[in-house]
Amino acid sequence: FGWQVIEGSMQGNLKGQVLITRSTARKYFGDDWSGQTIGKAFSVGDEDYLVKAVIEDVPDNAHFDFNIAAMADSIPYTWGAYTYVRLADVDDLQQMEQRLTAASYTVVPDDREDENEKGLYLQRLSEIHLGSDHLYELERNVNPVYVYLFAVIGLVMLLIVVANYINLTIAIYANRYKEIGVRKTLGARKGDIRFQFLFESVFLTGLALPIAILLACLALPYFNQLLEIELTVQQLLSPFHLGILISFTIMLGIGCGIYPALLLSRRTLLSLFRKGIGPKMGSIGLRKALMGVQFALLLALSGFAFFVNRQLDYVNSRELGFEKNDILYFRVAGAEKYQLMKAALLKNPNIIAVGSGGLPGNNSFNTVNYRFEDHEEVFDDANQIYMDLASAEILGLWSPAFEELRKGKDRVVIINEAGALKYERVTGNERQQLIGKQIIEAPQYRNEDGTMGFPEVVDGFIDNFNYFSLKQSYNPMLLQVFKEMPWAYDLH
Repeated sequence: FGWQVIEGSMQGNLKGQVLITRSTARKYFGDDWSGQTIGKAFSVGDEDYLVKAVIEDVPDNAHFDFNIAAMADSIPYTWGAYTYVRLADVDDLQQMEQRLTAASYTVVPDDREDENEKGLYLQRLSEIHLGSDHLYELERNVNPVYVYLFAVIGLVMLLIVVANYINLTIAIYANRYKEIGVRKTLGARKGDIRFQFLFESVFLTGLALPIAILLACLALPYFNQLLEIELTVQQLLSPFHLGILISFTIMLGIGCGIYPALLLSRRTLLSLFRKGIGPKMGSIGLRKALMGVQFALLLALSGFAFFVNRQLDYVNSRELGFEKNDILYFRVAGAEKYQLMKAALLKNPNIIAVGSGGLPGNNSFNTVNYRFEDHEEVFDDANQIYMDLASAEILGLWSPAFEELRKGKDRVVIINEAGALKYERVTGNERQQLIGKQIIEAPQYRNEDGTMGFPEVVDGFIDNFNYFSLKQSYNPMLLQVFKEMPWAYDLH
C-alpha cells in the first residue's frame, strides 16, 4: 500500500511486531518519540508486540486507515476478513477467479455441491470506492450516480455562467468598436485583436480562481457534513489538483472569450465605425439567444432542485415504523464493557434506556437462507437482526412475544409482517399456526451430528419497519431479541 516508513523497517520477520503511525508514536511516546520507539513493547488487546516501524499517518482518503497494524501469527476469526493479493499483469480476472475457486474446493469439497456457494470473487482495489455494493465493506462507499449528478449540476451552472459572461462581453465590447477600428487603422491584424480579447478573458477568469478556491475552502466543512465525507483543504490544494484547476481555468477563459474574439476580429474596418451595428446570429440576436439558453438551463435546474426538495421532504416526514429521535449511538468493544457502560449511563436521570444491537440503517446486515417447518422450499430473501429488549423498547418496537422476555425467557425469535405474509402465501396456513413451529436457518448446512441447518422456534410477530433504505422493499426479517445480549459491538 506504499506506506512511508519514518523510522525502523518493514523488512524481515514481522511476526509479533507492530507498525504505528506518527500520531500514535507521539500519543504514546511523547513529542520526542523519535529514536525511542523502535523495539519498545506495545500491547494491543491481550497481546504484546514490539514496535517494528513508525510510518506516516495514513491519509483520510486511503482505502483504509489505521493507527496500529499488528502482525499476528494468524487471524482466528475471519468472518468478514479481507484478503489482498498483488498480481502480475492479469487481464482475465474471471479466469483467475475460476482457478482460485477450484483451488478452494479442494480444501472444502462440500462447497462444490452447495447450490448457494458463489465461489471466490476478485475486485480491483480501484473499483471499490465508487459503485461497490458488497456487504461488510470497510467503509460506506459512494454510488457513482451521485458523483455524476453533482457533475451535471456543476456543468449546468457553469454553462449558465459562460452564457452570461459571453452575453455581457458582447454588450461591453459593442462600445469598443471604435477602439478596435483605431487599432486596425494603426496596423493591428486579426490575430492581434483575437489575442487581446482572449488574453483579457483568460486574465479575468484567472482572477476569479483564487476567489473560487477561497469560497470552496470555506464551504468545504459544510459540504463534508452534508455528504458525510472527509475531504480536506490539503487535498484540494495538492499540486495535482491545482494543476487541473489552472488548466481548466485557462480552457474556460478561452472558451468564454473565443466567440467574442472571433466576432470582433473579423469585422471590416468600415463596419466598425458604422452606427447602430449589433452582432446577429441568423435572424435572432445572439444576446437574446444566450439569454434564452440561460433561462432554459435555470428552469431545468430549478425544476430539478424542486424535485429533490420534495424527495427530501418525503424522506424526512416518512413514518419509518420506529422511533428515530433522541437516540445517540457509539461503538463498544465487547459485552463486558457494554454492561459497565450501561450501568454507569443509567445513573444519569437524563438517560431513559440503554440498549445494544439492531440499530436500523447503521451496520451491515446479515442475509440468511431459510425454510419453514414441513415445507421443503428454501428461500434466500430474509434478513437476520439481533438486538436486546432495551434496544427494541428504545426504537419503539413492540411484539406480544416481548412479554416472554419480561417473564424470564432469555431470547425470543419473531418475524415481521412480510415474513408472516410469505408464510401464509407459500403454505396456505394462517400465520398463527407458525407460532411454536420452526424456521430452519441455513438448511443446506450439515452439522456435526448429521442434522441440517439451525432450527429456530417462532415466538411471535412484529410490524414491518424500515430497517434499511427506503429504496428497499420490506423483506422477511428474522428478529432475535435477547433479554441481555451475549455479545455487544454498539451502544445506544
